[in-house]
Amino acid sequence: MTRAATAFLAALDPDQLDRAHAPFDAGDRRTFTYLPRSRPGVALGDLGDGARSAALELLAGGLSAAGLADARAIIDLETVLGAVERAAGVTTWQRRQPGLYWFRVYGTPGAATWG
Repeated sequence: MTRAATAFLAALDPDQLDRAHAPFDAGDRRTFTYLPRSRPGVALGDLGDGARSAALELLAGGLSAAGLADARAIIDLETVLGAVERAAGVTTWQRRQPGLYWFRVYGTPGAATWG
């Protein structure tokens, strides 16, 4: 996983790297919500092909094969959910985008504490 995190960070442009890499003790590290909103880090949809592939390799490094399949299915279903919500008249259907999954590395990969 250290190798995947290092490769992910190396694949980012300077602006993306600034958003995607934070100190391990950053205040937002323990903040989690299921609610769709902007998050610290870099969004999957903002990444080029190489960085997107590296982000998904990082995800794969932390999940079982079944967990990775579930995560990829959830990401892919955003398009379907957006269409369903739009048809139902939900005004916030635009939030359903496969690119709105965020990646951030805390600390230095390979150091004693990082995540």
